[in-house]
Amino acid sequence: MGSRPRSTLLTRRITLACGYTGPDAAQVPELIVQRWLDLAAKSWRILTDQVAAARLGERSVAALYAATRREGARRVTYARGEGLTRDQAIRDLQGLKAAGLIEEIGHGRTQRYIAAGVAAEAERTIRAAHASQPLRDPYSSNPR
Repeated sequence: MGSRPRSTLLTRRITLACGYTGPDAAQVPELIVQRWLDLAAKSWRILTDQVAAARLGERSVAALYAATRREGARRVTYARGEGLTRDQAIRDLQGLKAAGLIEEIGHGRTQRYIAAGVAAEAERTIRAAHASQPLRDPYSSNPR
């Protein structure tokens, strides 16, 4: 029994999850990915403004963005991803915490940071706005 490429299986799962079974159902994942990218770009812009308002370094936006994700941000992951030393990462995270943009959860190895205050509220607002807009069918004859 031959196996399907992973991308084909993923495409099929996403298409079924969306309930779209039209002739060009393979395009649905591209629409979803584009929505995710749009959501990320909008979040990044708002978080950049919040970091600037708190007078923190621009690189702190990456930590704040990670904190808005479901799994939150971890110091080690942030430092590795941004090419920072341990101390630089700690300073950035402490600055975000002092500004009220993130809060700590857990201790030691399990410690992570999640968005708090205006950062968390902005992320919820953006997600709610995106969730309220249905995917549009790119093959429909009447664009919205």
